[in-house]
Amino acid sequence: MKIFSFFFYSIVCLVATTLNAPNNVYASNNTIPIGFQFFTASNIPIPNETFQLQLDNEVKYLTTRSDGLAFIEIPSKNIKTQYTLTTSNQQTFTVEPNKLYQLTSSDNQLRNTPTINNQSITIDVLSKTYQPLSNIEVKLLAQNQEFIGKTNNDGTTTINIPSNIPKDTKFNVTINGIDTHSTISIGEDKYYTFNSDNKSVSPFIQDSMQHTQLDNNQQNQQTQANTLNNSNNMNSNQSNSNNINSNQNNSQTYQISVVKNFLVPDSNHSTQNNNKEKKPSSETKSLPETGQTSSHYFTYIMSALLICITSLIFFIIRKKKSQNHN
Repeated sequence: MKIFSFFFYSIVCLVATTLNAPNNVYASNNTIPIGFQFFTASNIPIPNETFQLQLDNEVKYLTTRSDGLAFIEIPSKNIKTQYTLTTSNQQTFTVEPNKLYQLTSSDNQLRNTPTINNQSITIDVLSKTYQPLSNIEVKLLAQNQEFIGKTNNDGTTTINIPSNIPKDTKFNVTINGIDTHSTISIGEDKYYTFNSDNKSVSPFIQDSMQHTQLDNNQQNQQTQANTLNNSNNMNSNQSNSNNINSNQNNSQTYQISVVKNFLVPDSNHSTQNNNKEKKPSSETKSLPETGQTSSHYFTYIMSALLICITSLIFFIIRKKKSQNHN
């Protein structure tokens, strides 16, 4: 009986400790992102577009996802003020960290429609500051079936779909139990953003209204785009010759524009704007937590009560046993 009581008490404490264990999600706070989104002139995302970014001592090759997006995280300690981007048609642009760029093709339609050869779906989950989130649960639902994955340290999860499910099946996407009100198909890979403040989850590009907004932003930034192009043309004669040769062989060209500045809020920039631009101190250390504070408090209280009640029962039994022996 004594061994059983001790065993029971240990199990209860273990369960309480497990309930009390944190289930937070984190984003790296020692990297700075740069984002790129590729569109046709008619606002169609360009998937599988490979381009390169010249870093310190290496060239990083990036490929856009099904939504035309690609992000790269650069360690803060190695950050530079400018980098050189080279597109597939050998155009070069100067880009800066902590910004989201849009590259718009001169073509109205996709040149190559990607062939789906895999039976999986890949989802990248980013924080509101466009940094990868780990430990995020992603659930796909279709045909009364659900498939679950959890993001790794890179914010990515790949979920394999059984071969008996048709490739044209549309899956509803939920992230951390929140419906994104969007669908994804087999073979696609997309970015989703997760806002820890209000638990909102949404695909990065939602609908045609979002596309129009990007177009307007692109027109507003046309002067800046021309400045970027002129800067590249003035600083690199080699790039000019490559562009001329490329344009002769390939009529496709890109225009670049800045869609968003300060993906990660800058302290100086935040001070000049309203408090909504500022990062909470809690996010600075562990960006972002799940934010389910009330749920955590309830778990703490229930765990404490469970241990107290079990301890009380345990000591009452021991006291009665000692009295019986006497």
